[in-house]
Amino acid sequence: MFKTLTSILVLGFLLSLTACGQEAEAPDENESNQQGVEEMNGWQLEVQVVQESEQLRVDMLLTNKTDEVQTLIYPSSQTYELVLTDESDEEVYRFSEGMMFTMALIEEEIETGGTQKFQESISVVDLEEGHYTLSAEIVGKPQNEVELPTTTIDVDITKS
Repeated sequence: MFKTLTSILVLGFLLSLTACGQEAEAPDENESNQQGVEEMNGWQLEVQVVQESEQLRVDMLLTNKTDEVQTLIYPSSQTYELVLTDESDEEVYRFSEGMMFTMALIEEEIETGGTQKFQESISVVDLEEGHYTLSAEIVGKPQNEVELPTTTIDVDITKS
């Protein structure tokens, strides 16, 4: 019991550290900005992708549009999944590939109208210039077990 509690506390501390200093910046005129929004079962998932030189910055906002405080339950420290596919529907990037996640139930309470924010960077150094599709999914589930929206958007990668 003590090990589980300690693991959860350490994980919470590490997650709070990784969130520090990740304030979103306004894109400049040389950056490509693409976004998509999906709503389902009282939840909204907004995804914005900005190409910054050799990186795609992916900002995800999950908003509770229900009339009640909701608790999301994550089965591990993985909170989202991102999959990038090329024009021939070949997977060229998966966030979780090669990653290890702490196996612990994590609960996040989101107030009515409240938003949970996530951010990830994807390197495009090894990718060809062209048209891609990004699928973003939150892997947690609300306590009432309803499905959360998945947002899929078109992304154009350019090289300078």
